[in-house]
Amino acid sequence: MKKTIYRAENRGFTNLNWLKSYHTFNFANYYEEDRSGFGNLMVLNVDSVQPGAGYGTHQHDNVEIISIPLLGKIAHKDDFGNESTICRGEVQVISAGRGMTHSEFNPSPTDLLHFLEIWILPNRVDGDPRHQVKRFTSRKDKWAPVIHPQQKDETLSIYQDACLCLGKFDRNVMTEYQQDHPYHGTFLMVLGGKIEVMEEQLHPYDAIGLEETPSIQINCLEESQILVIEIPMRKAET
Repeated sequence: MKKTIYRAENRGFTNLNWLKSYHTFNFANYYEEDRSGFGNLMVLNVDSVQPGAGYGTHQHDNVEIISIPLLGKIAHKDDFGNESTICRGEVQVISAGRGMTHSEFNPSPTDLLHFLEIWILPNRVDGDPRHQVKRFTSRKDKWAPVIHPQQKDETLSIYQDACLCLGKFDRNVMTEYQQDHPYHGTFLMVLGGKIEVMEEQLHPYDAIGLEETPSIQINCLEESQILVIEIPMRKAET
């Protein structure tokens, strides 16, 4: 078993006035030798976007981009004619494939947008670009599958053998995460509350990466919200 701890206070930070972004892994001008991702999970940013601001039209290719609003709304528009506005409880997946141009912004004139931005390397090169949005109903003290490669349980899918789950758990609940694939790594981040896992206490935006650990026991010391990403550890070649 191998574990890597990512403390919230050690993340990179970008401040563009309209955007404040914390980077668990190397991104933009932030670089640390030991922060080059976790397997095929390359980017996990916590972004805060001011009212009416956002990312202008730009291009991506050969990357899976997952957006999870925590507060406020994200408005998306791309060159394939897709337009959507998503809010808390919904998840957006962009498979950039051979190339997609899009913009994302905060459509509110008054409210802050706060969301997770996750990038995963795909397992195929130059696939067909696609855009997906789905609402998920969270069940207390249960894992909610969000992404699965076979669209299991009406989940979203990406071009990668990866799974993503969200969970909300009450204080003093003991829960377990069982890997879908025993040879993948598992990345776990606390979005709210406090937990204990593998003899480590994790607070909001602390994370742990686990390898060779197919079953993970989690003790929720407070009411907690948890993100789990199960990911191949060998980097895909794109």
